[in-house]
Amino acid sequence: MSPKETADSTKTAAVNPVAVIDVGTLAIRMQLAEIGADGTVRLLDLLQKPVALGKDSFTHSRLEQPTIEQCVAIFTGFHQIMQEHGITRPDQVLAVATSAVREAVNRDTLLDRLYTATGITVRVIDEAKQQLGVMSLDEALRLARAKGLDLVEIAATATPPVCRIVDYGKFLYEEAKRSKDSNARQSASKMKELQISPAIDRNDLGVKLDHAIQFLCDDMKVRVKLRFKGRQKAHKEIGFQVVNQFVQDVAPYGHADSPPKMLGDRDLNVVLSPLPRNKRAKYPRQGETADSSAAPASPPEEAKPL
Repeated sequence: MSPKETADSTKTAAVNPVAVIDVGTLAIRMQLAEIGADGTVRLLDLLQKPVALGKDSFTHSRLEQPTIEQCVAIFTGFHQIMQEHGITRPDQVLAVATSAVREAVNRDTLLDRLYTATGITVRVIDEAKQQLGVMSLDEALRLARAKGLDLVEIAATATPPVCRIVDYGKFLYEEAKRSKDSNARQSASKMKELQISPAIDRNDLGVKLDHAIQFLCDDMKVRVKLRFKGRQKAHKEIGFQVVNQFVQDVAPYGHADSPPKMLGDRDLNVVLSPLPRNKRAKYPRQGETADSSAAPASPPEEAKPL
């Protein structure tokens, strides 16, 4: 081989052809380019085909069958052109879809067809949460089935999409448990406020106690505020007695973060936090309140086995 031929061969090997596909609302575009060893980019071609993705998705919330067939035909043609330019590896293709595709209720049907027609890849994570790298959808499905497991899409909007090899039943259980724990933490961060007075009526006080117990059983903090008015300021010990008795009455359900204390000249405050569920008394009207622990969280709708 002559020096010139060797130089040409080295130059060819150093150039990496790539394709970027933009699935838009009105058209599907593909841009072909070459990336040199020094990072320079040379545009080779720009192709564009009109589609009705936006019309279908935004009007009917789903993609019509003729539109899906049209997209598959466009992608098939683009795939042939990519092969002619030496674009055959998954890492040479980047596909990006707009909200017209992401928001369609039957987007999985379109994506599955496009995966088959073009070999667009997904990023796969195994059951031990170890990344297996980028591979074709068919290869990922074969790998999951060989292990007797399922392939679940966990990040559809990523590029490429991310899938995980997992037992689908176990996956739903973990997601439900995570959602339940998250809801409990959110509830614990919420705070309700109850206002009472030193001269509060017995019946009114009973209503306030019932509300406090319900909030505590719903894993919420409760701020109890007692306000002194006029001559009541001269007998603050009465207010302290009322608040301390309030804290004692809710003790089976919650505890005071700190002893009651004055904020300013007329407000007596105490913050109550719920006891752990295994140490908390049952709510007397449990049948009338929605206890988040009684009903399991619904499984995520987006995660489905492929």
